[in-house]
Amino acid sequence: ESLISSLDIPARINITKPYGSMTFQAKTNKQVWIGGGIGITPFLGYLRSENIINDPIHLIYTVKQKEEAVHLDTLNAIASSNENFRFTLFESSKQGFLTASHLNLDDDTTVYMCGPRPMVQSLNKQMIEEHPNTKVYFEAFSFTGTLIEDILRYLKKCIYKLNRA
Repeated sequence: ESLISSLDIPARINITKPYGSMTFQAKTNKQVWIGGGIGITPFLGYLRSENIINDPIHLIYTVKQKEEAVHLDTLNAIASSNENFRFTLFESSKQGFLTASHLNLDDDTTVYMCGPRPMVQSLNKQMIEEHPNTKVYFEAFSFTGTLIEDILRYLKKCIYKLNRA
């Protein structure tokens, strides 16, 4: 059933702000953006709304295989028309998982990530270990929520308490 057929006219609707909080307010000279799967969305939104990119940005879009990637023409067009924007498609089926060693990071880099929770958590941990002065901002999502993680964390606490008793 479509939305229009289910509305009573006049209808009252509530509109909320977008989910997430990617603000791209880097205080460094370089930015590395990492979008995993549909985590490319906030980066696409920003790129479509900004006409001028003043600071160097390298967007790494990671997908399992190229066929899953969306808006490649748009990203390539932005990269070809803006000298401060570079775009890389990273295919995990061919290249393995993206790691901190794939990134060209230094203390003057801000990293923004949006993607699946396991990818974001792994990359964040690696960057903390390998590049502790790099600023990292991220949003992680999980289609299954955190229920399993919460249960495992609870069980771990229970086992710990039993072992101490």
